[in-house]
Amino acid sequence: MGKSVVIQIVGLCLTGFLLSLPALSQELDSGADESARKTQELLKNPAQRNEYSEKNQSARDTDRELRRAVGSDAAAEDVYGLAADIFPELVKAANGDPVRMQEIMAQVHRNPASLKDYFTPEQLERLKAVASQVEKQGQEVPGSR
Repeated sequence: MGKSVVIQIVGLCLTGFLLSLPALSQELDSGADESARKTQELLKNPAQRNEYSEKNQSARDTDRELRRAVGSDAAAEDVYGLAADIFPELVKAANGDPVRMQEIMAQVHRNPASLKDYFTPEQLERLKAVASQVEKQGQEVPGSR
């Protein structure tokens, strides 16, 4: 397993988890930065994420699939961190338009490798580190074969 598989994992995390968030189903206005910040906090904060997942089946299923795919809680947290870090880039790419964000996420779902277009060089380095960690766990992304 390599970087492209972890890109798939991050893409699955984003599509499954973020599409369940209210911020993506409502029109983003001048509070877009605040919505993005709250979304990032939700992705980075395990307690908030768990609370949200208890109330949302899609988020719960995504979390379960993510943890199964990466094989450890630490790797799952790294993936959530990467997802949180690239979320503002997705907001920018969509010009804050939640419909466009959903279109981008649908594209990522169809072609997870396209997510790499939203990573900074530093994030790509983190992605490589996560890929290495996941590879050591010997895990595979469901449906990657």
